Amino acid sequence: MDGRAVSQPFGGNRGGDTGQLPVDIRNAPSILSTMGKTGSAPRNYHFPDVRPEYVPLGLLSEGPAHGYGIYRRFKKTLGGLWRISESQMYAILKRIVTHGLAEESAPEIGEGAARRLITLSPSGRALFDAWISEPTVCSPRLLRLEFLTRLFFARRLAPDLPRKIVSSQMDAVRAQLRRLEELRGCTGGREGCAGGEIDGLAAALRITQLSGAEKWLLEDVLPTITP
Repeated sequence: MDGRAVSQPFGGNRGGDTGQLPVDIRNAPSILSTMGKTGSAPRNYHFPDVRPEYVPLGLLSEGPAHGYGIYRRFKKTLGGLWRISESQMYAILKRIVTHGLAEESAPEIGEGAARRLITLSPSGRALFDAWISEPTVCSPRLLRLEFLTRLFFARRLAPDLPRKIVSSQMDAVRAQLRRLEELRGCTGGREGCAGGEIDGLAAALRITQLSGAEKWLLEDVLPTITP
């Protein structure tokens, strides 16, 4: 994730297959407005894009910390998966605080610069809990970044959660494979079919990619889950 992507307010171009994704929580205000006083996440909300905000939200779900402490936790745990610099992490933290997903304490006066303790808010907890339970959109890039991040936090939250996440993700991948098989077999002239050789080839490529993802989930990921 480059510095320009982080500095863009609520938007910008998506990054490539490098983990360099824009900071974008455009939906946060509407999510918060629908949560109400209970802090429950909206039932019909979907998470179509992976965003780095969920990394500090997950780390804060394990307990309050100062900004630098959150960055240190990140480097020790998910630093090999995501590329987020210290300054970028501070920018992300500022955004989630601004949108009520986390809360800052009053400055702690002492030696050196004043520090603020950051705590996950009820709205932030509800958003994180909804995200970790939602299957990742079925693309290799999102499976590598978002799914593995969800799996990392699931292992730390509850013993039975990782298996549920892997199972729901396999269901999502298989459902998408069925839809792609229908698309590949769809020819022009049939109702609801755009048809065309290019459409079929595009579907065939996605099928190849997702078949590999299904095999990866079954043969590589699932055996790492404790029964």
